[in-house]
Amino acid sequence: MLNETIQKSIKKDHDEIRKLLKDLEKALESHTDEKKQIFRNLASELIAHSKAEEKILYKAILEEADEKLQKKVQEGIQEHHIIDVLLKEMKMLSINDIQWEAKFEVLRESLEHHLEEEEKDILPESKEIIKDKEESAELSQEFKDEKAKQKQGTNDLPRGRLI
Repeated sequence: MLNETIQKSIKKDHDEIRKLLKDLEKALESHTDEKKQIFRNLASELIAHSKAEEKILYKAILEEADEKLQKKVQEGIQEHHIIDVLLKEMKMLSINDIQWEAKFEVLRESLEHHLEEEEKDILPESKEIIKDKEESAELSQEFKDEKAKQKQGTNDLPRGRLI
């Protein structure tokens, strides 16, 4: 969408991540191939989203952010790291392994916390820094382009036991 703000683009991504989480949760009792495919999609989405978000949004606001927002952004970066580690560990396990399900629960809880915190704190405060609609629309397009580039790269990751 032309003139979509960076905040709106990220919120849309968050909604897609929530949908994939819900789909995977429903699929836990179903056929393994369906679980694998949903997990692949979720992992690809999460990796691309977090890298693009850090490179575009976080970078755009960090220089002008006050100390409180800088801390929130740094916390967000650490949450991305934890999510990335969980995804890598989950990829190395069988999707039917009890450890995989435990890690999925931790991933789900971590994501829900992260998305809520980002939408409550970082996105609204970023509007105070990125006030110009044209700049926000440009950042939105950069975010989408970077995410697409990152998604392409996630296809090259080692697949592990799960996939």
